[in-house]
Amino acid sequence: MKIEDTKFNFNKVVDQLPNPIMIFKNEQLVYANPSTYQLLGYEEYEEIFLKNLLPMGDYEKVLTQFQQVLTDRKSIVLKDITLRTKENKRMKTKLYASPSNHKHPFIQVYIQDTVYSAKLKQDFTDLQKKYQDLTNYISDVIAYYKQNGSIQYITPSVNREFGYKSDRLIGCCAFDFIHPQDRKRVEYIFRSLTYNTEQKQVRFRVRQNVGTYVWVESAFYRIEEEQGLYILANLKKIEKQIEAEKLAMQTEKLAMVGELSAGIVHEIKNPLTSIKGFLQLMQVGAIEMKDYINILKAEVDRIEAMAVNMLSFAKPHDSVDRHNLKDIIKDVFLLLDVQANKNNISLSLNEDVPNVFVKGDEIQLKQVLINLVKNAIEASHSNSKVEVKLAQDCRNGYIKVIDYGKGIPKRQLSKLGKSFYTTKEEGTGLGLMVSYRIIEHHHGQIKIDSKLGEGTTFTVWLPKDVYQGQELGPIKESYKSGT
Repeated sequence: MKIEDTKFNFNKVVDQLPNPIMIFKNEQLVYANPSTYQLLGYEEYEEIFLKNLLPMGDYEKVLTQFQQVLTDRKSIVLKDITLRTKENKRMKTKLYASPSNHKHPFIQVYIQDTVYSAKLKQDFTDLQKKYQDLTNYISDVIAYYKQNGSIQYITPSVNREFGYKSDRLIGCCAFDFIHPQDRKRVEYIFRSLTYNTEQKQVRFRVRQNVGTYVWVESAFYRIEEEQGLYILANLKKIEKQIEAEKLAMQTEKLAMVGELSAGIVHEIKNPLTSIKGFLQLMQVGAIEMKDYINILKAEVDRIEAMAVNMLSFAKPHDSVDRHNLKDIIKDVFLLLDVQANKNNISLSLNEDVPNVFVKGDEIQLKQVLINLVKNAIEASHSNSKVEVKLAQDCRNGYIKVIDYGKGIPKRQLSKLGKSFYTTKEEGTGLGLMVSYRIIEHHHGQIKIDSKLGEGTTFTVWLPKDVYQGQELGPIKESYKSGT
């Protein structure tokens, strides 16, 4: 029976509600929304009375209560009422009955299936438990932040991984748990997600409940909600990975030392031959020492410089200081000059090269440049050149290593820097991987541009020391320290 038959103007929105709603007049059902018909199994054209829907005991109870509702004009709740469907199936329900404001004695009834509701509640509880179990077994910590760093949610695995109770972290500022030397960088990433939707991945140190710091790698994602902008992140401990990369770094460095040593020994042999010849001539009185003392000193100084550079590079190192990139490039040229000459490659540094000061580990920075320049030499054609250009702006220093070799296919560019990926027949891929990690830890970046048949340019940018402490300020502690 339709509501128009009673001339009762009812909001059409009720028809869309998922909850069963009925209206009775003198025990006759005068309106029911589609959810009611679906629940009870009746069709809209059928006449339905209250006694059709209730067993006798509940019918008398409900009828009495309905009359009371009309008399008192107050709503009531009827618990544990058994409703009967057309197929005589029975279900436990809770009825919410209220008088209508209409001039006729209508009663509006809202039905709640208590068994179904209890099942939903139990299903939700079970789902919560499964989710809780899942988050407890996940080794990564997943966190949900406001853009100001306020923690809105964090998985219970934070207790196992870092020693904190998850509920006690809600509302705390995540930045307060980050190492002071890494905090500015993470804050910068949070701010950058205001206008950039790309995922951000970064390494930094997090303070554990016991007070020590551990290295983590985290990916940050921007989440837009009606309440504002939020940030989702996962935090994964990478202490073992850091140790493995330190080992790979040292292994790659020692491999470089071995490869460079043969050339250095050959290069030292030439000035030694000259010195020996001059000494023999002096011994027989053919020449005067005073006439050639400056030449001899220059040759000895050259030998000493090569030896000191090689020993310094090979020696385990763990220091951070202020360095001039121009001096580092010149030292690298000295170490690689032999290999370049052997391949008929000339090394050049741009004229009027500026003094660009950065703060970091000198040996690690040399390792990066040796690797890049060495790769450029190997990629170059004979009788070609490798150019190194040093430049700067108000914040950063830039080193470009340019070769004019065959270039790198586009499909390979994105893979460079990954462990054990190499374009060389006898390469390991560790050199570029280590270089990327070193520059990343110095808060810089490496970018590659390449054209087939024209050559490749590696650009390394590093924050200048003058900007220490700003958003992307330079590192103050060695990558190797891990503390």
